[in-house]
Amino acid sequence: MDQQAQTLLLTLKRSSAASDAKLTQLNNLKSDIKHHRVPDSAQPIIFECLRVALTQQASSTLATAAFTTLGHLLKRLKIQDPDGSAIVQHAPKLFPALQERLGDLRENHRNAASQAFADAWHFCAHDVEHIIRDEVIPGANVRAKDTAMHWVVRMNREEALPFKSFVPLMVVNLEDHDGAVRDSAKSALVDLFRNAPDRAKADLKRQLNLHGVRTGIASQILTQIDSDKASAPAIDMSQSTRSLPAIDPHLAESINSEAARPPPPEEVPMDPIFVHSQRELEDTFSDMLPHFEGRESEENWGNRDKSVTKMRRLLKGNAPTDYHTLFMS
Repeated sequence: MDQQAQTLLLTLKRSSAASDAKLTQLNNLKSDIKHHRVPDSAQPIIFECLRVALTQQASSTLATAAFTTLGHLLKRLKIQDPDGSAIVQHAPKLFPALQERLGDLRENHRNAASQAFADAWHFCAHDVEHIIRDEVIPGANVRAKDTAMHWVVRMNREEALPFKSFVPLMVVNLEDHDGAVRDSAKSALVDLFRNAPDRAKADLKRQLNLHGVRTGIASQILTQIDSDKASAPAIDMSQSTRSLPAIDPHLAESINSEAARPPPPEEVPMDPIFVHSQRELEDTFSDMLPHFEGRESEENWGNRDKSVTKMRRLLKGNAPTDYHTLFMS
């Protein structure tokens, strides 16, 4: 694998090399990473290959392949060493390229960069949080700011990421000159504080006042947080499946035409997941897709199981009715 990686690196750096040749060699390396141990000596070369591939703008396909290869590489290295020593050592070299891709014109590349930071966070939490909080959220790139704020919401929801230090930067974005950034900041703050304790909500109110956020915007956020809290029990009861009759055993065959129908009672009760925009649902599906590439293996079965559970929770929420077309596509 050492020689294979070295050959790929030389090809990637050669400006005259055809994009197809670069892509073929990278995909071959990805296949080997998926099925074989990655030697210690090959690891720094492979990370450098991915860094070079991610910084090249000529081929979007090459960048996509680099992202998927990175995902498999991190999983493989985690299997080889659960402490992630190699990831801690080599992954930060990719962070500047990943940060740049958070603002990419292509949404799939922004999502892939966000996923890469999520994967790296488990081993490089301080570095990743610094980039997201101190560089991207207050930065100038509108798309990157949007992606970063959604990243915080997702990581808090899925990994219990403490979000207090991110709040002041998001509050500042409520007065950003770009309307999309303002909307993203508003949505992110509502999602983060929806189930937060009262003392945290009081702190948010202080931050809104401190940064001079317009009264209309501040009131809308605080009102939505309080209204969501007040309506939560009613939503949970209406979505509960414990008192429902048994579901027709042929439900799986008709799910495409009856998506809004509640799932059968489960042995372990699951809370519904509610989505608040089409973008959020698209991001959720994008996060799941890489786990279902190829055959089931020791690397992907855990993530597949989590994704199936998440789908069941989505079915119990509002996605099948509020975003029916996207959900069924």
